[in-house]
Amino acid sequence: MAFKNVSLNSRAGLAGNPNTDAGTLDILSDDIDVRIRAAVAENPNTNAETLAILSEDVDIWIKEKVARNPHTDAETLNALSNDDDAEIRIKVAEHPNTDAGTLRVLSKDMKMWVRAKVAGNPNTDTETLKALSNDDDIKVRMRAAQNLKYFLREY
Repeated sequence: MAFKNVSLNSRAGLAGNPNTDAGTLDILSDDIDVRIRAAVAENPNTNAETLAILSEDVDIWIKEKVARNPHTDAETLNALSNDDDAEIRIKVAEHPNTDAGTLRVLSKDMKMWVRAKVAGNPNTDTETLKALSNDDDIKVRMRAAQNLKYFLREY
């Protein structure tokens, strides 16, 4: 570890600083301390490759932060969509980089909030929105109808 002689507070400061460069964040992403890895996962300067590696971390807190990071790419979000934790799947379902194929799969999730986030995501295709407009839950149906109405009005 390149920062093994650097204090925890200094590493945390670097990891959480939005001005820290991607190369430094990449090195810090391998830190033994979960708080440092979590700060890297949350940092807007962390690149997609580092986020993909962090998405495989054993800590749910880190994976959730990866699922919220604006630079997480569709491929990583697709991998996270299979996570056992519903909160992570919710974050994937609402992420603007999640592609229509991943959203289609998540539209069949057992958790209502996952389906509701899919129904509200602008990347959800019309076929999936039409299916969600018949969901058992009213919140899902309403979000699907709103998104479908917006989608049809735009095109």
